[in-house]
Amino acid sequence: MINSSISSKLTFIIDYQPIVETLNIGVVGSCATLGCWQKPVAMQRVGIRRWRVDVDYGSLPDSFEFKFVVFDPSTSHINLWEDGDNRIFYKRSDEASGRYRAVFRGTLDWHGAGVAVPVFSLRRRNGWGVGEFTDLCLLADWCVATHQKIIQILPVNDTNISFDDTDSYPYRSVSIYALNPIYVNIDKIGEIKDTNLLREFEQERRRLDEQHRVQYSDVLRLKLSVLRQLYREQRADAALYDTLRRTLFCFEQRNGWLLPYAVFRCLADDFGTGNFYAWGDWASADETKIRRYATDNAEKVEFYYFVQYHLFKQFREAKSYLNAHSIYLKGDIPVGVGRLSVDVWQYPHLFNTDKQAGAPPDDFSDEGQNWGFPTYNWANMSKDAYSWWRQRFSFMQTLFDAIRIDHILGFFRIWEIPLTVSSGLLGYFSPALPLSVEEIRQYKLPIDEKYILRYPDGKELIITDTDNVLFIEDPYKPAHYHPRIMARKTQAYKGLTSDEREVFDRLYNDYFYRRHNEFWRQSALNKLPLILDDIDMLVCGEDLGMVPASVPDVMRQLNILSLEVLRMPKEMGAEFVVPDRVPYNSVVTTGTHDTSTLRMWWGEDRDRVRSLYGNVLRLAGEAPERCTSEIAKKILALLFETDAMWAIIPIQDYLAINDDTAAKDFMSERINYPDNPNHTWSYRLHLPLEEILRKNTFNTTLGELIKNSGR
Repeated sequence: MINSSISSKLTFIIDYQPIVETLNIGVVGSCATLGCWQKPVAMQRVGIRRWRVDVDYGSLPDSFEFKFVVFDPSTSHINLWEDGDNRIFYKRSDEASGRYRAVFRGTLDWHGAGVAVPVFSLRRRNGWGVGEFTDLCLLADWCVATHQKIIQILPVNDTNISFDDTDSYPYRSVSIYALNPIYVNIDKIGEIKDTNLLREFEQERRRLDEQHRVQYSDVLRLKLSVLRQLYREQRADAALYDTLRRTLFCFEQRNGWLLPYAVFRCLADDFGTGNFYAWGDWASADETKIRRYATDNAEKVEFYYFVQYHLFKQFREAKSYLNAHSIYLKGDIPVGVGRLSVDVWQYPHLFNTDKQAGAPPDDFSDEGQNWGFPTYNWANMSKDAYSWWRQRFSFMQTLFDAIRIDHILGFFRIWEIPLTVSSGLLGYFSPALPLSVEEIRQYKLPIDEKYILRYPDGKELIITDTDNVLFIEDPYKPAHYHPRIMARKTQAYKGLTSDEREVFDRLYNDYFYRRHNEFWRQSALNKLPLILDDIDMLVCGEDLGMVPASVPDVMRQLNILSLEVLRMPKEMGAEFVVPDRVPYNSVVTTGTHDTSTLRMWWGEDRDRVRSLYGNVLRLAGEAPERCTSEIAKKILALLFETDAMWAIIPIQDYLAINDDTAAKDFMSERINYPDNPNHTWSYRLHLPLEEILRKNTFNTTLGELIKNSGR
C-alpha cells in the first residue's frame, strides 16, 4: 500500500540524441496518465541528449505499457516511435515512488562537430597575455560561423600553490570548486583610479600580451596585483562597498566551499607557503577555527570571495552566451587533486597521502607517469556513498553541458606509486589481486629474494634499484606480489633461462591482461553508478593507455562516450582507428592535449605516415614530407564521416587546413609532454580570435567540410 500522504512520483529518464528544437521527446502509454497511446507526456530536456519527466505515481495502474516517442508538442503528433516491443512497468506495493531510466531504441543518426582548446591558449586583441573566460564568446561566434556545436576545454580550477610556472599544470587543482584567477577579465571588473599604478600595470599588460607563449607566473602575478588594488579601491568607496559586501555575502552563503578555500588561501599567504603540513596548528583543518579566522581577518578573506565572485560571474555569462547560440560547453574533471589542496587539508581521510597516482608505460610515455596526486581511499569514500565525488559532479553540472572524465580507468584501478618513488615504472595497480607465493610457484618460477622489491620506509628509490627485480611486494598485503611492469627489460629477466622466461611471460600477461577483468569491472560498478546517478550532463571518458578488457562494457552499460584517437587504436594489432568501426557513443579526434599535433606527428614516424597516407587515406604515391593543408583536410573529412556522435578536433589541426591560418612554427603548437612532469603549459594561438573570425576562405572551407559530412 502506498502512503498517499507521501509526495509520490515516477521519474522517467531517457537518453536519445539531440533533436531539432521544434520537436520533443515524450512518453506515451496504455493508461490515462500517459495519454492512452494518443497524447504523449512531454519530457523536459535536461542535457545534451537527456530528457526527464515526473508523473504522479498514485495515478498510475499497478502495471502499464508504454513507449518513448519523438513528437510535435504543438499538435501532439507523433513523428517517431521507438523500436521494439512495448515497455512494461510494474508498481511495487512497498514503494511510494520510482525511477525508470533507459536509452531510446532507434536509429542514432545525429552527429556533431566541435573544437578542443584550453582557455589559456585563446588570444584576443588587447588581452592580458592569456585566454580568459570572456574569450569563449568570441570562440563561440567562430563555432557558429563554421557549423560547430561544442567547445571542449581543459580544467579551469585554481592550481596556484607555488606561484611559479609549475602551477600552469591544469590537472593539479588546489580546489575542486574554485576557479583559477588567471582566467578573470580585469576590464570587466572596473578601472583602477590610481593613475600611477594604472600606467605601471598597463605597461606590463602590453608586454605580456606581445609574448608568443603564456608567461604564466608573470600574468598571474600581474592579475592578482590588479585585483588587490581594485578590491582596495572598491572597499574604500562606502556606497560601492555596501553593495559589494552584500553581494559577496550572498555568494558565500550559496557556496559552502568558499569559506574554507578563502581561509586556506589566506593561511598560505600568512605562512608564505601552500604546504599546509608546515602550518603548525593549522596543518589540520578545523571548522570552528576556520570560522573564527574568517571573523578576525574579514578583509583578507573577503578579497578571495571578491576574486571568485567575478570569476564565476564571468564564466556563467560566457556559458549563457554559448548556450544562447546553441553551443555546448564541455569541461574536464581531473582524476586527481593536488597534494597541497583544500580538499586534502579538509578531508585527509579520503586520500592515501603516502601514495601517488600515475600511469604505467603507454603510448604517452615509455617510462610511465607520476602525477604526484595522492590516491583515493575508496574504502573511506564508500562509507557515505561517495558524497565527495557526487558533490563534485553535481557542481560541475552547474558549469558544463558535457564532461570529460580524465583517466576514467582510475575508477577501475589506479597506477599507484609510493611517495618515496619518483619513477612511474616502480608502481603497481590498486586495487589489485597480487600473487601469493603459492600462485607464483604453480608457474614453477623461483621466488628468490633477489628478484623481489620491498619498498623501504622513508628511503627514496630510483629506477636502478629495480634493475634486477621481477616482482614488487604489495604494500597492503605482505607476501603477495605484483609482476614488475616492463620486467622484460630488466637484467633479472635476461638472466632467466629460456624456459623460465616463457613461463614468466605467461604469468605476466595473465596478471596484467586477464586476472583482474571481473575484479576491476566490479570496482568501477561499485562507484560510477552511484556517483553519476543524478548527473544529466553528457559524460565522456578518456579511456586511453593500458585499458582493462572490462572498461568498454562498463562504459556502454553506463552510457559513457569513449574517446577514439586516430593514431591510438584500441583494437589489438591495428595501426590506426578503423573509421568504419568507430562506435556511435564516442568522441573521435585527431589527437589530444597530450599528443603532438597532426603536422608535428607527420614528421615523427615516417613508416606510420606512409601507412596512413596509403592504407587509410587511400592516396597514391609517396607520402609528402610535410602534412599539407589538403592532407589535413582529408584527415578531418575522414573523421567527420565516422559514426561517432562527436568529432572534436584540436584547434591547431583545424587551422592546419588552410595555409593562411596554419602556424608557421607548428613545432611550438604542442600543449603538453606527459613524460615531463615539469612541463609548462603555455601554448597560445598565433592568431587572435578576431582575426580567425575574419578568415572567410578558411571558415567557409571548414564550415562546408563539417556541414557536408552531415554534422
